[in-house]
Amino acid sequence: MGTYHLRPFGQPCIEGYFGGSFARQLEDAGNGALAAQSIDEIAAFLGNDFRRKLKPLAESRWAHDPFARGSYSHALPGHAGDRAVLATPVDGRLFFAGEATSRNFFSTAHGARDSGEQAAGDGHAITINGVTFAKGLGTNATSDVKLYLGGRCTTFTASVGVDDETRGAGSVTFSVLANGTQLTTTPVIRGRQAPTPVTVDVTGAQVLDLVVGDGGDGNGNDHGDWAGAQITCS
Repeated sequence: MGTYHLRPFGQPCIEGYFGGSFARQLEDAGNGALAAQSIDEIAAFLGNDFRRKLKPLAESRWAHDPFARGSYSHALPGHAGDRAVLATPVDGRLFFAGEATSRNFFSTAHGARDSGEQAAGDGHAITINGVTFAKGLGTNATSDVKLYLGGRCTTFTASVGVDDETRGAGSVTFSVLANGTQLTTTPVIRGRQAPTPVTVDVTGAQVLDLVVGDGGDGNGNDHGDWAGAQITCS
């Protein structure tokens, strides 16, 4: 049986989680099996009339990911700080990173990235060509961050560019997609270029993709920042 989160962040959707051997069986059954099981269980909880109101949005098959291999971190309520134990170095020589080690940004892409920088001792504020931003989303190409909007948002804005930590190296592109359709993409942006403003109409979008490409020459030093990223929603 799965665990369900109704209306996460107030959005009209349901998140479901499966674990253990049953989750692996559902993954092995192929695309659609997880969603079908979820709909069956939710209909059993709330009544069969709800079945027609439910439709699949996305599935994550962690056990088939060659890097995650089925693992996912969690902490008991009020114990997020305990994640720091997972980042404890061994003999001052072996260091650990990943979203599971982040006390403040666990389960997020930037939590994974920031923890890696902290382990390497080079974390800092997002900075593009000398301009520092208090908030934003830092990535390394190639990356694709998916955001569920549920058709309630209108505008996405950000200032994009290569982070100054690369010291002028790196070349990336930034693309915004809604429901799988590309809305905009930038030319290749290189290190030491000024922040490039991006404003996109996302009215009606269910799922927004923020994609950073490698500029066609590999992803070395491709630290692409969505600086000051904001989504305007109703």
